[in-house]
Amino acid sequence: MNLEYWRTYVDEIEATPVEALLGKASPAVRTALEHALLKKELTPEEGLLLYTSEGDDLRATVKCADLARAEDIGDEVTYVVNRNINFTNICFVGCQFCGFKRQRWEADAYDHSDDTIVRKVADAVARGATEICMQGGINPDMPPFKYRDLLDAMKRAFPEIHIHAFSPMEIMYGAKRVRMDYPEYITMLKEHG
Repeated sequence: MNLEYWRTYVDEIEATPVEALLGKASPAVRTALEHALLKKELTPEEGLLLYTSEGDDLRATVKCADLARAEDIGDEVTYVVNRNINFTNICFVGCQFCGFKRQRWEADAYDHSDDTIVRKVADAVARGATEICMQGGINPDMPPFKYRDLLDAMKRAFPEIHIHAFSPMEIMYGAKRVRMDYPEYITMLKEHG
């Protein structure tokens, strides 16, 4: 399907009143969408029904989703300028899908210092970034509080930067290293940035 088809499809939905589209939807989809428009929580079954809708059901779902979006946030479109920073590629896990990890003895293995990371954040901020996304390998040689310390270093230098960091595996490993339960560990990381 080409772009012109999608433009026509979207234009048709935008031009059609919600009542008309709901009238063409199946009874189950209509009921789920009416719940959604009333801001009632959908059941998992209703969510799956909307997610897999087609034809007139899909048109009604798209229209209702657009109405909910417009009510929640209006028509203003925004974006975030961010930078992804990998602080280490040293990892002992060995996930089958990963082409990123290196063993510490491999020539292209790296484990960046906090100063290097802060320089990368500075470069990102100079280019307009307001968010840093950060992940790394599971490095068995890193200090126990490495994740916390990285956050501290970045926040000291750039307190306004939003940090979106660490995979679930990193959180699990970090909590285990410092013998904290997950809620306590996550709370500590949030408090540090």
